[in-house]
Amino acid sequence: RDKIRVVPIGIDLTRFRIMDRGLARAGWGFGSAEKVIMFVGRLEIEKDIGFLIEAFRLVLKQLPNARLVLVGDGRDRRRLEDLATDLTPRNVMFMGAQKPDRVPEILNCADVFTLCSLYEGSPNTIKEALACGVPVVTTEVGDVAQVIRDGTIGRIVPKDTTEYSKAIVDILSDEDVDGT
Repeated sequence: RDKIRVVPIGIDLTRFRIMDRGLARAGWGFGSAEKVIMFVGRLEIEKDIGFLIEAFRLVLKQLPNARLVLVGDGRDRRRLEDLATDLTPRNVMFMGAQKPDRVPEILNCADVFTLCSLYEGSPNTIKEALACGVPVVTTEVGDVAQVIRDGTIGRIVPKDTTEYSKAIVDILSDEDVDGT
């Protein structure tokens, strides 16, 4: 046991880095006043994006300029689009799968990154978001507690839509958190 050491997968910090947020947002069509809440990953049941959409409904009540951006594709996309039918494309944007070299720039458009999977190992997307200067709201899953310093670079919250949405609103409303 003393000879075993777990080394989580790393990320390429030459690709995932802080970029000019205004330039990135303009390039991808996001307004400077929008509060961009982002998820990057597979749109599959185990990622529990339905939970995120429900939490986002609560965020919208407090921050009408918020926008949920889902980057990725998967078997659950159609169900998720149906779940978000009453929300306009202005509120929820399905970006589909993107080329890997575009993801760092897309992440730099976000004001907060979200993860609410049912299970994970060591989610790289959290590390990538943090490397881009984006605070994270996540549930307690995988090794996130080893990566996120709760309250400093993100929040780890229980799997409850009210608490999850409150953590997102708190980060988006915190004048000290600017993603850099």
